[in-house]
Amino acid sequence: MSSDEETPVTISYSVRPGILNIRMTGLPEGQGDIRVQGPAGFSARFTGSTTLRLTVFGTYTITAGYVDYNGRTYGATVSPGSVYVQSGGNYTVNVDYRPVTVIRLTFDNNTGGMCSNGTVRIGIARGSSPVYTASTNTTWRDVPPGTYTASFSTPPSSSLFTCSGNISPTSITLNEGDQGTFTAT
Repeated sequence: MSSDEETPVTISYSVRPGILNIRMTGLPEGQGDIRVQGPAGFSARFTGSTTLRLTVFGTYTITAGYVDYNGRTYGATVSPGSVYVQSGGNYTVNVDYRPVTVIRLTFDNNTGGMCSNGTVRIGIARGSSPVYTASTNTTWRDVPPGTYTASFSTPPSSSLFTCSGNISPTSITLNEGDQGTFTAT
């Protein structure tokens, strides 16, 4: 072969996927609510542990929603919450579910007690500090454990209105993972 001749050269390459392992604990498989979003419009939802082989590289964000299971509400800690996936990389994200403390406020037939201006307003306090107010059926998740009291409250815009009705119970004590319900009539 002379130096003037062209020699064909074959170049081959392959893209190695990035591996994203999602490991769920604290709930049985099939009970979670895990979402993954990434580049190029990638969006997926899973109910348990999974492994993704990704060929679109970039940042993937993992979140987990609240889940009601077996009479309790569970919230999750996701660590890390986002991962930069590269070719050939292997990444693990932990989704750890645990029971969370929940307060529910319900209105019996949505005709709970009324304020003189025609609205309903319930204040929920922890100790002497008001922490939540609502005027419709409401659920607060992942609240700190403690003793909570509920009462009809005057709208903050005016002290001219009075509010009355019944709330049962008027006080609840919640430990970590407990659920409590106030009902207004």
